[in-house]
Formats: sequence, C-alpha cells, structure tokens
Amino acid sequence: MAKRGVVDNWYYFGLVAGLISFALLPIFNRFLSTIEFWTYLGSPVYMMHQFEKHLHDRFRRFENVKLCKGKPGLTDLSPRVDPLLMSDTNFL
Repeated sequence: MAKRGVVDNWYYFGLVAGLISFALLPIFNRFLSTIEFWTYLGSPVYMMHQFEKHLHDRFRRFENVKLCKGKPGLTDLSPRVDPLLMSDTNFL
C-alpha cells in the first residue's frame, strides 16, 4: 500500500506544529491572560499527545484488541475523511 503523504503521516505534522506552538509560548505569554495562556498551552500538549498515541498504529491496534475483542473494528482507512467530499448536508 502506497503512503499518501500528509494523510498517512498526519501525526508527524501535528508533532511539528505542537513543538512550534510550544516554542512560541514565551512570546505569546506576554500578551495572554491566565486563562488564555492555559487554553493556548492545551493545544500543543494535545498535538504532542496525539503523536505519541498514533505512532506505530498503537491506537488502532489497542482499540481492535481491547474494545473489539480482536475483530477489526477500526481499519487503517477508518479515520480518514476527504474534506473535498464533505458538504454541509453530511452533518444534518
């Protein structure tokens, strides 16, 4: 199966975005209130958590073994959504 760039490796980009956001925190901290600081901090921490969780397909394997009792509940294509095929009517 051929890799599809960003679609298959999204968590690497999330890690980079999280690290950049975290590195910019001291600059933004001067302009943020306390609640805005903690809200901003949550985003890079969550991005880095997603990298850790999805690296080497750990999340899908855990879900299939523990929650689906070994059955393929999640496939390698499950979380993919093509934004070009989505429209407002899909959410109604």
